[in-house]
Amino acid sequence: MHIVTGSDENYVTGVAVLIASVARFDPGTEFTVLDHGISPRGRDMLQAVARRIGCPVTVLPVDPARLSGLSRPDGTHVTPAGYLRLLIPEMLPHLSRVIYMDCDMVAVRSIAGLWATDLEGRPVGAVRDAGVVRSKPEELIAMDLPAEAYFNSGLLVMDLDLWRSEGIAGACLDWAQRPDRQSHFADQSALNHVLRGRVTWLDDHWNVLAQTIEHDMFDGQDLPEDLVPGVLHYCGKLKPWRAPVFLGKIWQAHAAPLADLIPPDTLPRLTLRDRLHLLERRRRRLFGLALRRRKYVKLRQIERRVEARIVRPALDRLAQAAPF
Repeated sequence: MHIVTGSDENYVTGVAVLIASVARFDPGTEFTVLDHGISPRGRDMLQAVARRIGCPVTVLPVDPARLSGLSRPDGTHVTPAGYLRLLIPEMLPHLSRVIYMDCDMVAVRSIAGLWATDLEGRPVGAVRDAGVVRSKPEELIAMDLPAEAYFNSGLLVMDLDLWRSEGIAGACLDWAQRPDRQSHFADQSALNHVLRGRVTWLDDHWNVLAQTIEHDMFDGQDLPEDLVPGVLHYCGKLKPWRAPVFLGKIWQAHAAPLADLIPPDTLPRLTLRDRLHLLERRRRRLFGLALRRRKYVKLRQIERRVEARIVRPALDRLAQAAPF
């Protein structure tokens, strides 16, 4: 099984924990990291992680010019490194299949079943994006694409032979560079445009959006009875290596065995604005709970349900997995 991810310096801690989480449940997995500006210290950290988990980790530098001219959506945390997945067919010409995973993910059980997915002659397997209708419905309108046909590009099972023979990556890059395409989701919408109707749909548990679960439950929806996450995706602006986030306890449990390998200066600092926002959110929560305000009581109830249904089982599986 071969996993590919990509990062700049801001997300290198996420890369390390993603790799370790997959290797914990699937020893012997091979990893490739597309490097868009990772520092020497960050690369050294990744090799130290590779030695600890006993899996090969190849770091491939990417020429920054390869992603020049690509837009960064206003008001988002997306950087040019978000386009790295489009370079996989070119940079790994010897491979026919890979699983691409965003570096703000963790595996919470074996993903061997994902690797075995039959793509049925299609270029990609992906999970529908359950949050796009709430966050950016105008994206779907602009693309004339129904919500049930729009996928999240954070996890992709890729048939690289088809990608190369059909020039899929080039078509996505061309679409993303068009001046009339001011997409909020950048390469994700480019992929959805080019691969429209040619996606093998994966079970939702292979790309569970933590932020979407939080919003859905606050809106009154309960967790699906059959939800057993295989991969958690921390897709919001705040990442679990920077701040407390929903379901962040699972990420922290995967990060704990690597604590001595992650230099403090590889952890991006929060902006003053983000720190003030977190302090204010904590203050409101404490006062809200003390005054028994409905919103904050409801949040506490949601956290308890999620703790029982998702967090504890995930931590139990991690405890049962063979240590590094």
